[in-house]
Amino acid sequence: MPWLAVLFAPWILLPWCWSAVRRAGISRDEGLRFCLAWLVTVFLLMSLVSGKQIKYLLPLVPAFALLFARVLSQMGEHSIQQRPWLLSGVLFTLGGLLVILPFVLDTAPWINHIHPLWGVLLLLAAVMLLLKRPLQPAETPQRLTLFTLLVVMVLHVGIYKTAAPAYDVQAASRIIARAQAAGHEVATQLRYHGQFGFAGRLTKPIIQLDADRARVWAEQHPQDYLVIIARSALEEYPKAVFTQPYRSGYLAIYSGEAVANNPAVLH
Repeated sequence: MPWLAVLFAPWILLPWCWSAVRRAGISRDEGLRFCLAWLVTVFLLMSLVSGKQIKYLLPLVPAFALLFARVLSQMGEHSIQQRPWLLSGVLFTLGGLLVILPFVLDTAPWINHIHPLWGVLLLLAAVMLLLKRPLQPAETPQRLTLFTLLVVMVLHVGIYKTAAPAYDVQAASRIIARAQAAGHEVATQLRYHGQFGFAGRLTKPIIQLDADRARVWAEQHPQDYLVIIARSALEEYPKAVFTQPYRSGYLAIYSGEAVANNPAVLH
């Protein structure tokens, strides 16, 4: 459900749009009823899928666009007097978070690399939305499209490109795949959900261990490999085969021998 708000933004954040939908006379308009049937049916069908992903909701977008295009066409030439307070509030909140988070939050290494300027751009966009003159219905899509492009650019360049390396397991997966192909066993101390399986096209399972068992396993498998999550900076963990920032910490791949000689890396 939260992804619906993202998928339909910014229109879903404009209360006057929903008021216009209610006044549009859905019971008398076959086109509007068709769009609603499309939205409801596809949403219910996609809700039955066990492995839910946001891309499964993409078939809703054309119906949503047609619905609001129809509603805007029925509004005539009357200016939209209501200010986009909700949309501006969301931009203010998001912009403020981008400005202050790098200074107050250190739970993930990549957060410190977010430049506050991206948050300032969103704050300026929020102010501009409130200061602009009332729009004609026909002008609304163009104006909102420009603001949407700005927000997407900020989120992509300011957050996604900064955070993406910490969520990209391609390199680690390839190393694991090569180790398994060479006949080595690979175990992990992290909560494993198969994130290396598809990326590395793994054909063998990864052994899951807790911290106590990982130490014993490392001593018994000096030539095999152990994937761990470290909370401290990578330079504190030498002799790793591979390291990278990973989500809120660091991912490291060690030989069993390295872990047996330095069990502190497991904590």
